[in-house]
Amino acid sequence: MRSSLIRFTCLLLLSALGSPAFAQKIVIISDINGSYGSTEYHSRVSAAVEEIIQLEPDLVISAGDMVAGQKQPLLDQQHLDQMWASFNRVVADPFNEAGIDFIVTPGNHDGSAYEEFEIEQKRYQAQWNERLPDLSLLDGSDWPHRYALWLGKVLIITIDGTRPGRLQETDLNLLRATLEREGPKAQSILVVSHLPMWPFAQGREKEIITDPALTALLARHQVDYFISGHHHVYYPGKDDNGVGHLGVGPLGGNARKIVGQSTREPFSFAVLEFCDSGYRISARKAPGFVEDVPLTSLPVSIKGQTGSLQRLDLSEEYPAEPTTPASTSEGLPADASVFDVTGEETDPIVITFSNGDKTVAFIPMIHVGTPAFYQAVAEKVKEWKEDGATLYYEFVDFDSLDEQNKRKARRLVGILPTPKMYEALSGSGYMGQNNDDFLGLVNDKDVNVDVTAEELIQAYEEEFGPIEVTGEDATSDLSEMTINILPGENVTMIIQGTRNQKVADAINNGPDADIVLLFGGAHGPGILADLQANDPGWRRVQ
Repeated sequence: MRSSLIRFTCLLLLSALGSPAFAQKIVIISDINGSYGSTEYHSRVSAAVEEIIQLEPDLVISAGDMVAGQKQPLLDQQHLDQMWASFNRVVADPFNEAGIDFIVTPGNHDGSAYEEFEIEQKRYQAQWNERLPDLSLLDGSDWPHRYALWLGKVLIITIDGTRPGRLQETDLNLLRATLEREGPKAQSILVVSHLPMWPFAQGREKEIITDPALTALLARHQVDYFISGHHHVYYPGKDDNGVGHLGVGPLGGNARKIVGQSTREPFSFAVLEFCDSGYRISARKAPGFVEDVPLTSLPVSIKGQTGSLQRLDLSEEYPAEPTTPASTSEGLPADASVFDVTGEETDPIVITFSNGDKTVAFIPMIHVGTPAFYQAVAEKVKEWKEDGATLYYEFVDFDSLDEQNKRKARRLVGILPTPKMYEALSGSGYMGQNNDDFLGLVNDKDVNVDVTAEELIQAYEEEFGPIEVTGEDATSDLSEMTINILPGENVTMIIQGTRNQKVADAINNGPDADIVLLFGGAHGPGILADLQANDPGWRRVQ
């Protein structure tokens, strides 16, 4: 909904740097509680927490129902505190120990706004008073019931949405004031509630927030997503005003059926990934939490009192799904996130694939990282080469171009992506990738399997016509960025598609049986998809 101020950034980072360094990754969990009064959690909750920690998100949000209150007769303080202690042991403490920020919104089972559950509200307050997030709360916040904060360029506002019908005036006032004051500065806006505004689940059609003032407020301020739990189903969609709504699936309790469906939805958690030019939403499903819930398994729309909610992938504003390799049932990773790197790892990711005749150890790379990361990658390369592997690596030499073609390349990528430029982009404690750190280790079996800079420009111009260089692009210093980047979908097709195919062809048709591959993490899914398109025998091995 919100136009990007710097449209090239996401593409630049995904295509050139190889991993979205400026992206924000948020995980949302909801409804993890067991039966009324339970002080135990299903084993899938711990499994989900472990997988979430592996994803290294910037933030985890709970959309409510963390413990199993609201029991009649009412639970006493001792029992409530036992439930929260169990929650801390299974969920909150592991996130804290992993250094992952964790924020919450109340649910009807842990902090209901109804007066008769005052003791549960007080224990909810006491629990979270001791666990303030490291993120700064904005003016007007009333942690942990309703508050607002920034995560990078993403504005997050949580409300007490524990009662159906109209929103409480205190929550509406916080929303209104925060959106008016902070909304214009946001690249993306999320509002988090326990109850949804749409009837996602069978049997809970009336357990929704129905408030015309809220609907108008979200539309007026172009809120990107209203995130909720309670209905125990996953559903992402866009309403008639263009506002997104994300129903988050459960990890505890019982899974439910989406309206119009005959089967129960899987237990799951949701993942939102933001960057300057877009976002991606997915849900990881039990038991392993490595496969996504297919959007095509969900209804194309959901009817409500205010209109229709259209499934997210059918929205014109939603970016096309990235090319990904086949699902784990076919031996390949379930989604692109397994290739994500930050450039700060001291034990680099290695994803190994084989077709029976050849083996590839794929080490996802990023062009700006810490010296420790690149040293650790060099050690991995050395280990594989000592075992007889050949190093395949990426490098497009843009320095070899004449000035006119350098200016064309800058329009293609947004910057002139040379080692000198990456070094300039690196901050304190970071450095630009230097392939000299990886070449010549053990032996000289090193092969550049990338395209040339000339081939990249030629491929674009053959497909889409000449790259024009006019105005400031013809005269500005080449060390400066350009805002006149070429159409994103065209650039992705060339920078990723052309290069991915070149790597896959080198692997499939080359003489080497054992390969260690250093390439940008964002290219991993496409390379592996191209490998399997040529030979379906390619699959992941442990």
